[in-house]
Amino acid sequence: MESVASAGSWVRRLALWPGEGLLYRRFGWFSGGLLVLLGLNELSLWGGDVRRWDWLFVTGILAFLMALRPSLALPDKMHETLDRLGTGKVLSGPEDLQAFERNLHRSSRWAALVGGAVTVPVIAVAWIAARGLVGRYLGTMTAEVVAAVPVGLCFGRTVGYGLLGRRLTRSRFTVTVDPEHLDGATGLRPVGDFYFFQAMLLAVPAVFLGAWWVAIPFYGERYEGWRDAYVALLAIVLVCELLAFLLPLWSFHIVMKEEKRRLLAEADEIGHQALEVQRQLRSEPKETQLKHLEDRLARLTRRYQAIEKMPTWPVSTRVRRRLALNNVILLTPVVAQILGAPDSLQHLLDALQKVITGHA
Repeated sequence: MESVASAGSWVRRLALWPGEGLLYRRFGWFSGGLLVLLGLNELSLWGGDVRRWDWLFVTGILAFLMALRPSLALPDKMHETLDRLGTGKVLSGPEDLQAFERNLHRSSRWAALVGGAVTVPVIAVAWIAARGLVGRYLGTMTAEVVAAVPVGLCFGRTVGYGLLGRRLTRSRFTVTVDPEHLDGATGLRPVGDFYFFQAMLLAVPAVFLGAWWVAIPFYGERYEGWRDAYVALLAIVLVCELLAFLLPLWSFHIVMKEEKRRLLAEADEIGHQALEVQRQLRSEPKETQLKHLEDRLARLTRRYQAIEKMPTWPVSTRVRRRLALNNVILLTPVVAQILGAPDSLQHLLDALQKVITGHA
């Protein structure tokens, strides 16, 4: 396959819609101009006293910019992932891997379009639920609905790329795993890295929504109408994060689990061979045989331990625990709202969440 650098243009041409491609190339100008307009807007509405500024809107724009640029790099990240899997001989199949990748980018572009289309009414409904007849907020609502389009494109694209494992199976690609691979994930670490990148990308809006659910009570009535709406949006974002991380990895988990089950039979045979070598070493072999037996025992031991310790997920346990903890924290407001927890319990959950997240 072509290198990431040389392939970047055709990858983006297939995966990004024309407007996204232009935004990717001119992101610095776009973000700088948007920040200037944001500052001018707040100054015109609230003056120089920054305490009166609409910080819900300001931080929303900042979170939007923080996630937008990496989201446009998703196609390049996917290309890099497939390139590494192909170079490492982890993937093999009847279809050319580059042709497979082209089809993946095309389908993910359409998935992005669906995500963008769905996001617009979701944000509009959230505005109406929070403010009723928007009236004088129509301009702000329109700006946020427009800003939600690239966010929806990102959500849709992550779901599209999340079908990688299923598409590889449908195209009859073989995934070859090696318990002794140096990456510590049987050769599939690039897959885990890509989906971890997706999860961190979707964590940006989730953290924004969860943080403001905690912060809104401190602003009195100014943002109170948004609290329920943000819980609903947070639930949607967490579902998208699940689709973008856990479900895509499940296909590779099944492959790794089945391969480990097969390799355990080899490990049992290796264990028997190692016992035989140890018996020969105890019989005080000749000097010429000693080095050979010790080397053979070391090789057998290394292979046996690699199979026994072989992971069945292409990501480390530390990463899985970190994501699980983050999502449990973010689910706190959703669960509290669904269960209709009393105010005292919700205040306790607020405090616990702030301590865990370091916002105490």
